[in-house]
Amino acid sequence: MDINQLRSEHPELVAEIMTASIATERERISALNKLEGAPGAAPFIKAAIESGETAQDVAMKIVEASAKRQTQEGADRQSDADQSGVNAVANQPGINADDKAKQDKEARINAMIEKAKQLKGGRK
Repeated sequence: MDINQLRSEHPELVAEIMTASIATERERISALNKLEGAPGAAPFIKAAIESGETAQDVAMKIVEASAKRQTQEGADRQSDADQSGVNAVANQPGINADDKAKQDKEARINAMIEKAKQLKGGRK
């Protein structure tokens, strides 16, 4: 039996099969389109629509590509850090509260001296 014979002998069955097939395909496409928001998903979705892959197949490909991309980005960042020489930069000691107070006091004294010089016309 071929499709033409099936259509002629059982048109209701063929119509039912076609309706079910169309509904299934619409659900598949709809499920694929729900994955559009995932980074890098577009080429996988396009290929799946053409090839007949399911949303589950595409979701796994997206996850695998994302993991690969994250691993590569981490390696690239580490390489950039290594090439920049950032690890060779010496740490500078922090300013403690006593040093900060001393620097502030010296700055105020210097500001007063400058103000006094302006009032005296800069004479000694």
